[in-house]
Amino acid sequence: MALDELLAALTRDAQAEADRVLTTARAEAASIAAASETEVDRRRANVLDTRMAELEQDVERALSEARLAARREVLEARERLLDRVFAAVKEGLAGALDHPRFREGLPQRLAEGLSAFGPAETVVVAAPPRLAATVKRLLDGRASLEKDPAILGVCLRSADGAVRVDATLDARLDTRRRELARAALRQLGFEP
Repeated sequence: MALDELLAALTRDAQAEADRVLTTARAEAASIAAASETEVDRRRANVLDTRMAELEQDVERALSEARLAARREVLEARERLLDRVFAAVKEGLAGALDHPRFREGLPQRLAEGLSAFGPAETVVVAAPPRLAATVKRLLDGRASLEKDPAILGVCLRSADGAVRVDATLDARLDTRRRELARAALRQLGFEP
């Protein structure tokens, strides 16, 4: 019986060793599975974080573009409004030629315009027919007069056309457009 007992002892020892190896293998497999799950979770989190950052950038870019487009539309609408305001003002400029303030300032504008030319230089002054007599009297022979019904004010030029001084109401309005535009926007309830 000693052989049967020895075989039984060897079988028990082999079974115990197999159980121990199996338990160790299961523990190691569980550890590897847990580590793998942790790595998968980490990678998934990294991918999600990267994708979320990209989406946030896309949203910020879209918002920025929308803000710029809205700002552009507002600016374009304001510019169209100002164009209409200035067009209406230009339509009324012809009547300003008879206004006392315009007539009072005409000698100074002519003197300033003439000062741009040398004393021996031949100067031609263009003016509308309704101002011709007044302008001719103010020029006192210092320049020749040219009647131009399309002009609103006076425009001085050298005989060769190299020097030009535009003292028309249109030119003065264009020169002051920025300042007048701000005032108009304030009066219309917009803060420029």
